[in-house]
Amino acid sequence: MQELLVVIIFIGAVIYLINRFRQDFRAKSAGCAKGCGTCQATDLSKKIGDLPKV
Repeated sequence: MQELLVVIIFIGAVIYLINRFRQDFRAKSAGCAKGCGTCQATDLSKKIGDLPKV
């Protein structure tokens, strides 16, 4: 019975770690590595559009 409980806890921990790994390395649409949206990462085309015309 104890072995079954240990196996269930171990499988749960492995699934948790796999999910954390996938979330950390999944491509985000925010433009930065973290993907939280709080940094000032902006689209380059927007910055180029704001430049004065020569």
